[in-house]
Amino acid sequence: MGNYIITGGTKGLGFATAQLLAKKKGAKLIITGRDSKTGLAKVHQLQVQSGNTNIHFIKLDLGDFESISSFLGQYKRLLWDGIDALINNAGIQYVSPTRYTEQGYELTFGVNHMGHFFLTDLLMPFMNIASTIINVASGVHNPRLKTGIPNPVYTTAKELAFPEFNSKKNWRKVGQTRYSTSKLCNILHTYRLAREFASEGMDTSVVAFDPGMMPGTGLADDYPAYIRWIWKNILPIRTLFTNRINTPRQSAGILVKLIEGSMGITNKTGYFYVGGEEKSSTQSYDENLQEDLWLFSLDEVNKFRFAKHNQMTK
Repeated sequence: MGNYIITGGTKGLGFATAQLLAKKKGAKLIITGRDSKTGLAKVHQLQVQSGNTNIHFIKLDLGDFESISSFLGQYKRLLWDGIDALINNAGIQYVSPTRYTEQGYELTFGVNHMGHFFLTDLLMPFMNIASTIINVASGVHNPRLKTGIPNPVYTTAKELAFPEFNSKKNWRKVGQTRYSTSKLCNILHTYRLAREFASEGMDTSVVAFDPGMMPGTGLADDYPAYIRWIWKNILPIRTLFTNRINTPRQSAGILVKLIEGSMGITNKTGYFYVGGEEKSSTQSYDENLQEDLWLFSLDEVNKFRFAKHNQMTK
């Protein structure tokens, strides 16, 4: 039993997690995505597979604060009795020239961090007692793991949101670095949000979860064709040999255990991967970086709220 929201719930890890949660007795579930036709088809599939009719799709573009605001309104209309788990799963990785969100943030940072930050901020008042927020992170944030992806480069949140233009960059390296940095941001946000809940006396767990590499998912869609082929046809074989490389189903099983509280969450927060709890990167514990990211993000969403309020009162 429980009320669950999964961003990016129409494919990959998000859909695999939805399949498991939908089968829980008394579960209510919202999955999100950018395409309504696909989302509604996935809801139908989940309902048929699970026999659960309390499954809903709400369109959500994490690259647009207007869409996130609209999501809140649609969520309220469902008249749920609060949220037991919010799973911030959706994520992108671009290795092509810089793109931007509707509010002008660099797209990877804007979707992977800012979109989820704003959504979480809007939904915080609806979190139930002993609820859980899971930010899907990645081992690529940690230089110690030597993942083959460039290490994160965190300067300031403002510089990540509004990078300096340069047309002569190695876009694959830039895109991969932006991705690893956005995953570091997910963990910085996790630890800072956990302190926020603790200071307010709220009994909500905040967890960063590394599902491992999941070959075959859509994360490599912006790569050249030969890399996409290897991603979908060769790398899945490696899921048989290491828990750092998994199928979405394998990772979803651990994610659900985290939601159920059967993974031994420490002090209402933690960093987990499929193999269990572990330390995240040294940089992720830097409270100065956590605060920089928190204050910038909060200021940006408040600017949007203020502008939206002014538009409505004119």
